[in-house]
Amino acid sequence: MDVQTEGSILTWHISGFYGWPKRKDHPKSWQLLRRISPTTGTPWLCMGDFNEIMWAKEKRGGNTRTTKQMSDFRETTTALQLKDLGYQGSTFTWSNGRVGSESIQSRLDRALATEKWFTLFPSYMVHH
Repeated sequence: MDVQTEGSILTWHISGFYGWPKRKDHPKSWQLLRRISPTTGTPWLCMGDFNEIMWAKEKRGGNTRTTKQMSDFRETTTALQLKDLGYQGSTFTWSNGRVGSESIQSRLDRALATEKWFTLFPSYMVHH
């Protein structure tokens, strides 16, 4: 979706994203992300549930993610010149709802943007 602020000639692109939940399908997520990226250099904000973490510290409990899984996600965002907006609030955005040794928590939801988007919105804030 392209967004244009009233009274402005500036246009920027926003995408809501949901990544394939099964690990074997994650490459499809990264292919889709590449396909939906604006090709015109338009400022771009992409946010949603990517169903993957970028770094091991973004997950607590359960099976560990492979380095390849995380690096595939990071390589895709780097190739598309997307940077994480960071956040305020809870470290994790998903939980399996269990407690103790059965608890699993991850940061699967995030907002990513291009440098041109950061320039347009220098005072952004993400809360979760």
